[in-house]
Amino acid sequence: MLFIETATFTRQIITLLSDNEYATLQAFIAIDPERAISCAVEGAFAN
Repeated sequence: MLFIETATFTRQIITLLSDNEYATLQAFIAIDPERAISCAVEGAFAN
């Protein structure tokens, strides 16, 4: 899977997650992209 990130995303993610946490997030997305999208949408509505 190829991850394409915007410069803004990269600047923000490095302040929020460690390298290990970010690798785990990428693995989660790669394993089950549909579930990852579902989680993101549910999180957006939960805020």
